[in-house]
Amino acid sequence: MSIKREQLDEAVKSESIEYVVVFDKGDSTPKKMLKTTFDELYEPSASNSASSVREYVANLTQFSTNPPDATVLKNTLGGDPVWTYNGVGEYYLNLNGAFGSDASKVHILVGKSQDGNLEQVYGYWNDANTLIFDCFEQTGTTTTNGEMSNTPIYIRIFE
Repeated sequence: MSIKREQLDEAVKSESIEYVVVFDKGDSTPKKMLKTTFDELYEPSASNSASSVREYVANLTQFSTNPPDATVLKNTLGGDPVWTYNGVGEYYLNLNGAFGSDASKVHILVGKSQDGNLEQVYGYWNDANTLIFDCFEQTGTTTTNGEMSNTPIYIRIFE
């Protein structure tokens, strides 16, 4: 049975759906499992075994110009990364050599802050040692401090 993209999007929103298995046309091997739980964004496949993926999952709390405090839920980076404040609305996540040499292999998901504000937080690869997180006010044009109140973050590094 095949369904249209709109039907899939609506089905995934349903709280009664636990997961969706995605197959390539003509292939019965599952390629990706999208679960509604936060800790299972991807299902490892043969080419993406669990040993080749490192993860950092945390809830962030940040006020004023302080670097975020992280309640770490999972960390397989090989060390404890350090959050630092760089300037208005810009924070670094630092860990020597943890983030690899290829930006396309670093996946960052920043969830919606639980404080009800409509701020925007973007995370991106800077180099093997640093990821950068920029926080913007509602309009998305001006960086601002204090926007990561109870904000979930999920980082995967594929090797």
